[in-house]
Amino acid sequence: MSQPSFVWFNGALVEYESVKATVDLPQVDGVFERLRTYPCAEVLKENTLLCKFDDSLENIYKSAKVFNLALEKRVSKDNLREAVLETIRANEFRTYVDVVVSVWPSQPEAPNVSIVAKQFESILGSDDFEKPKKFTLVSAKAPSSNLFTEARAWASYLEDAQSNSDAKAKGFYGCLFIDSKGYVFAGYNNFLAVVKNGAVTVQLPRIALKDVVRSSIVTIAKDLGYSVAEREIAKADLLDADEAFICGVESEVTPVTEVDGVAIGEGKVGEVTAKIAKRFADGTQAKTDKYLDWLTTVYAE
Repeated sequence: MSQPSFVWFNGALVEYESVKATVDLPQVDGVFERLRTYPCAEVLKENTLLCKFDDSLENIYKSAKVFNLALEKRVSKDNLREAVLETIRANEFRTYVDVVVSVWPSQPEAPNVSIVAKQFESILGSDDFEKPKKFTLVSAKAPSSNLFTEARAWASYLEDAQSNSDAKAKGFYGCLFIDSKGYVFAGYNNFLAVVKNGAVTVQLPRIALKDVVRSSIVTIAKDLGYSVAEREIAKADLLDADEAFICGVESEVTPVTEVDGVAIGEGKVGEVTAKIAKRFADGTQAKTDKYLDWLTTVYAE
């Protein structure tokens, strides 16, 4: 990811280098929300779009409340909304932008709040999308507190990230998690989906927040004419699937072609996965008018 020139920190835009050590360090006692923007289609050329922006803002305030972080004492929702847009504009980012809003304890009463925007490379439409992606299953740790099922906590993210890092070190693309009941999921910030005989099953959320990408994928799959079930996914369901993929703000739509040496379907990106990924890419880039109500323009039209 390219580095920003400016970040938003506790109410003002500041030079990134001056606070880099603070805002780039995940705060284990804090919460966060990740947003991404996508470049516009020709009709909105030179702009960039946020998908379901208001849902993301609602999530960060809910997460902060769960952790007793008085976010509203630092910044109102309307002002935070403008601060996110201002941060992207200050860095003159107009393509793929990864935005992380973090909230963590501070003194006095108001918490620390940062907004960091960096450009990223999307998997959607890239050569990487079509490449085989081998995953491994790892045992999931039970949440140490109910807080982690009600808020997007940095502590949960770091556990997921460490497990994925360990998997990559062993030659896998990443990992999936299996809980004590035998259900497979894609961590606390991504979601697993499987396809069998043209029907799509999407795992239930593990956190009680609005799921920007998951909900979009469910809508898109239905719009494409597929039947969609939302339920827990057993290991047998995954290994017997014709196709599988994970979805989320960070993973977008990422195919799963093999799990611990077992090919999923034909061991390549499936037709349903490819169609859903393309429709998601088209929707987030305003290449279709079907999902324009999901999108917020960053720059004035």
